[in-house]
Amino acid sequence: MITLSPRLKTAADMSIDAKRIIDVGCDHGYLSAYMLMARNAQFAYACDINQGPLDNAAKTAAIYDLADRMEFRLCNGLEPFCGDECDTVFICGMGGELIADILSRATWTIGKTLILQPMTRSEKLREFLSRNGYGIECERAVEDDGRLYSVMRVRGSIGDCGKNNGYLYSQNFIKDEFYYRYIGKLLQKYRDIYEAKLNSNKNVSEEQRIINILEDAYAYR
Repeated sequence: MITLSPRLKTAADMSIDAKRIIDVGCDHGYLSAYMLMARNAQFAYACDINQGPLDNAAKTAAIYDLADRMEFRLCNGLEPFCGDECDTVFICGMGGELIADILSRATWTIGKTLILQPMTRSEKLREFLSRNGYGIECERAVEDDGRLYSVMRVRGSIGDCGKNNGYLYSQNFIKDEFYYRYIGKLLQKYRDIYEAKLNSNKNVSEEQRIINILEDAYAYR
């Protein structure tokens, strides 16, 4: 059985009854293979903008005898798909703004379950989701290689994307140990920005607003 990184394992575990999946930015195809072997998915499209990852994914499929249940597509995001091919889309390991751009060019995704794992700028992704009719049904933090990330399960209009929280976290963020560590890291980041701007005689009203939001979230640990 394939052992996934904590990020990808969390993403896989957050899917619900996924049968036909699209894995955007498939790397070695481990997530697709895991979904087929361990989570009862029936078929997986492994996609990447570069040929190398697709070749690696094909090797993974061959090793685990999954070639007849996987298709490999060289493509930019979700451009070759219309939505009929899948019920669940995984986009993991990319910047939040890039994920938002991919979704903006595939409006059919609003009718699917999306498992999103931004590496950076998650607040920009939450803002995009909120402004375009998506909702975060569930969100949780995970530690991977010493860093903390969020993983989101998104569906059309179901759930809050964190508009009232400055898009720093959603209301459906699971409040476990990693959540408070995630909030704590954000809080330290914005306190550092606040101090640096204050020492440069710059306006810190926005940083103070964000710090207040995060302090309020952290206070309930």
